[in-house]
Amino acid sequence: MGWVGVCNPQPEQAIYANKEKMSNPYITMIASEWVDPIADLSASWQKRMVANPHISHMTPQDRGTCCAIILLFVVMLESYTVRADFDIESEEGIDIKKSSVRKFDARGWWEKSNYHAKEDVVDVFVMRDAIAHNHLYGYDDPHPALPIKYTHLDGGDNKFRSRTREGRLTRTGLSCIPGEIGPNEVIGISRISEGALRFLCEKFPGVGEVDFFIARRGAAKNLWECVFSAADMASRLKVRTI
Repeated sequence: MGWVGVCNPQPEQAIYANKEKMSNPYITMIASEWVDPIADLSASWQKRMVANPHISHMTPQDRGTCCAIILLFVVMLESYTVRADFDIESEEGIDIKKSSVRKFDARGWWEKSNYHAKEDVVDVFVMRDAIAHNHLYGYDDPHPALPIKYTHLDGGDNKFRSRTREGRLTRTGLSCIPGEIGPNEVIGISRISEGALRFLCEKFPGVGEVDFFIARRGAAKNLWECVFSAADMASRLKVRTI
């Protein structure tokens, strides 16, 4: 378990972080435990590209890796958001046991926050829905000429549609067509996630540090360098969908 979402917690600090404020001092979280899987995916992706320097397109394997990294970032951010909300409840003296039965909405939490880039964070969750729910984009031509242009969307609720236009998120400009998600989306989502986590770290001490030095891979000193290095390498290749 990731005690209170701290990267390298000291046992006493982790277990008893909010003991005075809570009837139950134990908090189970995944949080920072998503860090190594994200780093492993990024590092292995980069190794594949180094081993195949003449790659000039995004393969299905590459696109699957991009989507997996994005999904892991979103669930990690959601885990830390729950932790921050827990701090708010305990500070306000809310009965944690009773309030825990409510359905937590991470997207709604950020929409109500005072974070200056909260609309970007909302796009992160919209992107998650597009991938996890596999929104389908239709094409009238079974063999369309490049660049591919979809003709209609089969999937997504009104909230999703209100934030998208022509296959892109209107706030961040990132592609939300599952088959076209690539390194640019990985870079965008990871940068937004990093900013959001630093905001949580500043406002809610229980979140802990978010540099994630535990994710050192090769020359990368932390998680962010690991992800950016791999995605930047991919984005500098000549990318085309197949």
